[in-house]
Amino acid sequence: MDKSPHSYLAFDGAEDFAREQGLEVVDNSYFITEENIGMLKLAKEANTILFDYRIPLAGADTCSALAAASEKNNSNGMAVDFCVKERLDEGFAGLIAVSGTGEVAYGFNCTGMFRGCATEDGFMEVGIWE
Repeated sequence: MDKSPHSYLAFDGAEDFAREQGLEVVDNSYFITEENIGMLKLAKEANTILFDYRIPLAGADTCSALAAASEKNNSNGMAVDFCVKERLDEGFAGLIAVSGTGEVAYGFNCTGMFRGCATEDGFMEVGIWE
């Protein structure tokens, strides 16, 4: 995201940005694989989406409330707390946020969340539970 002021790109805007950066844009059929077809079949049979929560998804949603809270001069930590308590499903979610200045904040509303961070000033933290 070094070439964009945005933290999240989606839909037509994301495709336009990709073209501007010289990336090849392919037809959606390119992403239909045997593995994906099998995963869809399992999801339909289970009547739920099977998602592996162990794998972090950078920039996923970024909680619009996080940006709104940050704009109101609230700390990164306050914004994360708001997202975790008010916006994310109880008992299933965790969030790690890094501000533009490198401030790291995290929160979760489940039993534990594997996490780790290291900052430029030498601070390091690894944790699972609160």
